[in-house]
Amino acid sequence: MMTGKSAPRRLSIFGSTGSIGQNTLNVVDHLGGRENFEISVLTGSGNVELLARQAKSSGARLAVTANDRHYEITEERTFRHRHRCRFGKIRPDGSRRPRS
Repeated sequence: MMTGKSAPRRLSIFGSTGSIGQNTLNVVDHLGGRENFEISVLTGSGNVELLARQAKSSGARLAVTANDRHYEITEERTFRHRHRCRFGKIRPDGSRRPRS
């Protein structure tokens, strides 16, 4: 466990709705949660209900879904709780351009 009064560590968790992502969030909770960690970004694809719950409970600043079919659901669930939501398409050059 972290000791002292150091600033919280910042984390971005890609694939937070998958098994590794869920376990990562469990470890964060076990190690002090919001007191010791600041979750900047959570990403997920199909399970937007879980992504929205995770964003709310972790205090994530941004929730991202790559699946534009689920964007409106994620947006509705996260904006009410002061979180931002984005989805993005992959450009031909392989980079992503977020849309809001």
